[in-house]
Amino acid sequence: MGILGAIMINEKAHVFGYEDYLIYDERFNNITTKMDLKSNFPNFPMKTQLYFRGGYSTSFNGQKFLTLYTINIHSSASQIYTYDLERKNLVGGGKNLTEYLNCE
Repeated sequence: MGILGAIMINEKAHVFGYEDYLIYDERFNNITTKMDLKSNFPNFPMKTQLYFRGGYSTSFNGQKFLTLYTINIHSSASQIYTYDLERKNLVGGGKNLTEYLNCE
């Protein structure tokens, strides 16, 4: 698995590859779970050229969200997405980095 990015979710390291991701246990220095991206992130706009690079998790009113930084490897364009972990759905659409940071 080629490593493209990583994110901490519920104090566990999730490492993203091209089509799958794994949960890595830092304490024991081993992989505890390996999963398929498409089945674990349904309704996310998976494209063959769009890859997770990183992000962070947040909670709001008891709901858990991921803010994910993605990159298109062909055009180097980046997008920021917010993903609802419980509903397994996007919140709004993707934003470019400048728009997300509100820089004009």
